[in-house]
Amino acid sequence: VVAVAVAVFAWALVVYSIEAPTAPVVTRIYAALDMFTGAYIPLGEQSATPSSAIALAGILSLSVTFLAALAALYALSTKAREWLRARRARFDLIVIGSGEAAANVLRAQPTHANREFLLIAGDAGGPASITAVGIALRIVADLDAFATNARLLELTRRATRVAVATEDDGLNLWIADAITRQAESSQKVMALIANPKLADER
Repeated sequence: VVAVAVAVFAWALVVYSIEAPTAPVVTRIYAALDMFTGAYIPLGEQSATPSSAIALAGILSLSVTFLAALAALYALSTKAREWLRARRARFDLIVIGSGEAAANVLRAQPTHANREFLLIAGDAGGPASITAVGIALRIVADLDAFATNARLLELTRRATRVAVATEDDGLNLWIADAITRQAESSQKVMALIANPKLADER
């Protein structure tokens, strides 16, 4: 969408430059940008009625704006549906992390039909997210702020087990502590630690 928008803007700017060469450059840029809102600003020698080239540029500009709005709405609705489904579901396991550690936890799980898995990842394209396809529901969130995010913490209460497997040992402990403080008595919370010293201190 961005590439198309830039191309349409460049075309509109060229058309304005051809039809109104005496207009200041800044004014031409403003007029070309304004076309994305559906407005037409005649400059210099231009008629109050837009020419065919300007009209076509205006239609394309408005179409780009409309498509961008639809794409944003779809992305927001998809995220909302994921959150709603996660809030309603009970999970056998929630995995928190984006890298190979989280991916390995998911791979190790038996894929029985009666098991529900959820991945909370910070990266939509990381190894864990790729592994989750067809195995687990996935939510993308800010893992660095996980322990202070009430919505995410509340979500973890819906799991029998929680595995915290980010790439940062300190972050794993921080998140696991926050989950443990509000966990159900029967809930298991695990933090995967790579540093032996941290594991010993724990």
